[in-house]
Amino acid sequence: MYQTTQQKIAVSGVMAALIIMAGFFPAVPLFGMGKVITVGAVIIPIIGILLGPVIGGYAALVGALIGQTIAPYGAVFGFLTFIPPTLGAVIAGLLSHKKWKYAVLLMGSLVLLWYGTGVGVQLFYFPYLHLLAVLIILLWRERLSRFDAHPLFTVFLICFCAILADHMAGNLVFFVVSNPTKAMFSAVLVQYSVERTLMALFSAIIGVGVLTILREVKIWNPEKLE
Repeated sequence: MYQTTQQKIAVSGVMAALIIMAGFFPAVPLFGMGKVITVGAVIIPIIGILLGPVIGGYAALVGALIGQTIAPYGAVFGFLTFIPPTLGAVIAGLLSHKKWKYAVLLMGSLVLLWYGTGVGVQLFYFPYLHLLAVLIILLWRERLSRFDAHPLFTVFLICFCAILADHMAGNLVFFVVSNPTKAMFSAVLVQYSVERTLMALFSAIIGVGVLTILREVKIWNPEKLE
């Protein structure tokens, strides 16, 4: 997609800087934690689509690490806050770059890890949207890397899966840094369902606009994604 390694590095640097800036803008308050999800969560899938799983994941990691340092109110899980957005960008990159098998493996592993917790066994129905994301990947497969026929729908599906991967990774990190109870997850079941779906929709709308512009100026070419 990019002609030189220098172009890849330059674009990844710009995307990392964008994540850092987005970290200053709160978007969704987190119930009972006194923290917020920042606007960066919405642009993470777009970065994965643009840069792929490796460079996109790297840009998300760097941007999240720096962002959580200079805007700590968005550091939901302390130092480990960078993990969810990084995995979200990786999932988006895998799906858009014809590597759906790795995406379904990663997404499925996150769901299995949920069921490996005591709360996960009790709230077996909690990750129903995450299971839907796994099903979407299995059903659409290579079609998730084709953007010509229905770009908004395709980008929405990718963003939906990426944001759900981000969410599940966040849940798992939460178990590491805290001792969450069943009641805490039960209380946000409806909230997370609505907010994550809306975040995916907003991400898709923004993403289609950005990708269309970059395609017109020949920076992004979906036909050459690998």
